[in-house]
Amino acid sequence: DNNSTKPAKPEDCNGQAILESIQAYSKQSQSTTDYKSTQSVEIPNLAEQISLLNNDISNKKVYINNKTQFYIYIGANDVSNFIKAHIYPPATCLAAKKSPKCNTQDYILTNTDWKNTNGKLFQLIDKKMNSVAESIKSSADTLISKNNTISPSQIHVLTLPSLEYLHETHSFTSIPVLGKRISVAFKYAEQALNSSIKNKMPSPYNVDDEPSNKLNKSFSFINNYDDCVGTEDWQIPGGGQANLAAANCEKYFSWNNAHLTTKANAYFAQGLIKSKTDSI
Repeated sequence: DNNSTKPAKPEDCNGQAILESIQAYSKQSQSTTDYKSTQSVEIPNLAEQISLLNNDISNKKVYINNKTQFYIYIGANDVSNFIKAHIYPPATCLAAKKSPKCNTQDYILTNTDWKNTNGKLFQLIDKKMNSVAESIKSSADTLISKNNTISPSQIHVLTLPSLEYLHETHSFTSIPVLGKRISVAFKYAEQALNSSIKNKMPSPYNVDDEPSNKLNKSFSFINNYDDCVGTEDWQIPGGGQANLAAANCEKYFSWNNAHLTTKANAYFAQGLIKSKTDSI
């Protein structure tokens, strides 16, 4: 198609058009052998993304210089996955009461000292978040070491906003009795990760709080903790995923369990733009 080489017009790059393009591609690809593989594509982790970028730079597919800026925004899945994995101890753990490999104090449900931030559970959280921050620093260092035009001052790491308004998080924290423990653990993990990143990546690295602060201060548009998908605001006539682009999700923080709506992302972007323009 000769039109495929033409640059897209700004008015063509809207959510509806993008979703329609994805649907058309999927329909066209259904008869190909690689169609099934597209159904489980995942975004590479940070280290893999840096490796792919370095390959593209080496092969001159991407051009950079000493003014190119790199932004890293990562960690929410690490927080969520770790906390969810430490809510309930497995049945085998409860059965093996004296097993050194299975300590019930490692789990939110069975921890008897969950208010003590110096206790075993919070030590585990600190260790995990410290490890995540280490991997971010390592990936940034790899990018720099492979490209002599890049300096730490060109690397920007964005801290995490509060995750408590996500539908998935709230579904856990609203559990009677146990919910308060989970909420404390979530907030502690977010703060631990943000602090670890700052400690491991001091100036001239840039660790930026402004996007998260902007989003955290803009929760007034939320009037419930539900997610947009499955609500009347999403179920508009016609059916299909394409409805999502036209849905009225303005009052929601997340459009599904764990992903921000356009409006929530806009607040985050406003904070990022503000932080950069103020520094010019």
